[in-house]
Amino acid sequence: EAGVPDYAIDVWFGIMAPAGTPNEHVAKLNAAIVSGLKTPDVRRRFQTLGYEAIGGTPEHFAATIRADIEKSRRIVKKANITIE
Repeated sequence: EAGVPDYAIDVWFGIMAPAGTPNEHVAKLNAAIVSGLKTPDVRRRFQTLGYEAIGGTPEHFAATIRADIEKSRRIVKKANITIE
């Protein structure tokens, strides 16, 4: 939209648990969140805000985070951005 070719940025929100949280707790939390995201009231609220409630697995969310970090890394490198 800003006239930058081949560039797009996606916005997402997620819930994370501390490292080392037992897998069964993560699975239980994930199931509750995904279930809640499927309710009509929650879906309507997200749509009102301009978002789509998707939900998914912890593995899919982790892959999304890794992909966005790599994408940002490439952009920072290409733009020669440094931290002083």
